[in-house]
Amino acid sequence: MKTRTLLLTAILVLAAILAGTAVAKEITVKVYHARTTPVYQKLPNGEVVKMYADIYYPDKLVEILTPDGRIILGKAKIVVHCNYTGPWGANVVLYVIDPSFHVDPTTFMPAGYVHLWAVGGCVIGGGASRASIAPHWGPVAVCDNVTLQPQLDYFNAMKKYYGAVVPAKIFVGVRIQLYSNKTYAGVYGDVEGGIIHVYTTNSTAPLVSVILAEPLKLVKEHQTPDPAAYGAAAAIVVLLVYTLYQFAARMRRHRR
Repeated sequence: MKTRTLLLTAILVLAAILAGTAVAKEITVKVYHARTTPVYQKLPNGEVVKMYADIYYPDKLVEILTPDGRIILGKAKIVVHCNYTGPWGANVVLYVIDPSFHVDPTTFMPAGYVHLWAVGGCVIGGGASRASIAPHWGPVAVCDNVTLQPQLDYFNAMKKYYGAVVPAKIFVGVRIQLYSNKTYAGVYGDVEGGIIHVYTTNSTAPLVSVILAEPLKLVKEHQTPDPAAYGAAAAIVVLLVYTLYQFAARMRRHRR
């Protein structure tokens, strides 16, 4: 835990120095596109299933107070591709996590993933359970407007390092369960060898910036970085109601 705290402090100091002394009244948020490395899995019947995922995400995560009173750090869009000819379901998770993470080969999740800046996700069909009543059919499934919810680490850092800009990465994990074309009492059973995982590693996960500041108030709802409405690298401007403090200067004063 001490090592992680020192690492976090070093990252925050470096990020704040890079941020400079400029007072920020607006920030440009871009929506980018990233794709996971395709996974090929051969089933016992000889069929080869190809699976990959696209993610459309904002390059900066800013605390946003939505018109309905929710606090989020941004939105993402996930498109899952699977060429299986039968029904399938999936669970999708998004973790905003510190750089240099590694994936646990037994859980297919980042090791230490309890320490997160934000989380999000969605369920496709009936999810990736062993059996499904309402699976997904077709080669493409879309999760629009996946919200990234801030976690305890984010709020703790807000109190200690207000005004800093923190580099982070978005881990994308998808677990697919393939089902048989036939049902028993309306339930689709799973296919042997039909569990597939695809996920980003530290080297392939998209890089984002987490801005530690008060929630911004939107003039209009559409100003929220919305991948469902904007394509890859579509730039929008959102108004901020905070001043970006010079974190490095504050740390120097604190040491005195």
